[in-house]
Amino acid sequence: MNTKGKNLPPMDLTEKVKPDVGFFNSNNIDTFKESHIAKYAGRPDGEAINLLLRDHEEAIGDWQHQGLVKDLYVWTEIFQFEFKLKLPHPVVGFEKLRCTTLANYQRGRSGMGTKYTIILNNLFLKDPVYRILRRLLHELIHCFEELYGLPRQKKKKKHERSWYHSKFFINKAAECGILTNSHGYDLGHTVIFSTLLHKYDIEAPEAEGKPCDEPITNDSDGSNNKSSTLQKWRCKCTNIWAAVEIDAYCLKCGEKFLEADKIRRRK
Repeated sequence: MNTKGKNLPPMDLTEKVKPDVGFFNSNNIDTFKESHIAKYAGRPDGEAINLLLRDHEEAIGDWQHQGLVKDLYVWTEIFQFEFKLKLPHPVVGFEKLRCTTLANYQRGRSGMGTKYTIILNNLFLKDPVYRILRRLLHELIHCFEELYGLPRQKKKKKHERSWYHSKFFINKAAECGILTNSHGYDLGHTVIFSTLLHKYDIEAPEAEGKPCDEPITNDSDGSNNKSSTLQKWRCKCTNIWAAVEIDAYCLKCGEKFLEADKIRRRK
């Protein structure tokens, strides 16, 4: 199915949504509806199943997430339009994930065979609207990275775990006004993000959180080559890592923790 230009499915952006969602109390929505299609001549083709699933989700009358998913699909288009992401149509779903996971992007194909799949954690759907939208944008940037970023190496470097977020990702997120680090933590947003939300009458703090202290540079391989800022400390029986100087004793062996580098230098 060709999803370019005028063949995009019609979007009813004026439909009344649930009061507890309330994404679209804005006069700018009609302007967006009229202008966004012309901007997408260069978006890549997606797969037919993604559009079919989207239509299915928006049509389910007895699904508790119907109103929310409609809003999120519109915001997917807004983010693509405003930040020129040019992504195929993603699939947005909801599952109960670990309490430490706000949302998840499934790289490659999901368990159902779909591509570009975003899952939001059911546990956090009562959070403020601007934070839900921030998570959606975070996952869209994962999709952007998968399409336009540097290919991942089959043999991952030691510091690259499943949670690892590359500098390519961190830089792109910063361009879109959201703050994160190599662990993918939601650190807040800047005025870039809040200005966009205010444009569509979404309430959000002008800025929230603070940038991470990791230097963000454009490494050729998109990886984080900076060594950890944590220092290794040891007693007789174990090792620990800390970001600040510590003055503590091990409860097991009774010895004081000493900085491992200094111990090696003494030897």
